Amino acid sequence: MRISASVRRSTRHLLLACAAIPFAPMASAQPASSPERRAEALASKMTLEEKASLLISTSPAIPRLDIADY
Repeated sequence: MRISASVRRSTRHLLLACAAIPFAPMASAQPASSPERRAEALASKMTLEEKASLLISTSPAIPRLDIADY
């Protein structure tokens, strides 16, 4: 399945907008990376279903990525 560039941009913007969510530190995160790069790295590891779950006002945790529920 190929995901369009506009969907990737929307996902990136969604993740950046959710930056206040208390994410646990990612083992692979580089502190010197910009928030945009960390969001892109995180989005690239998420399944389509996980991305869709972030579109609602409450979201379940994604334990394999150390993302807390909200």
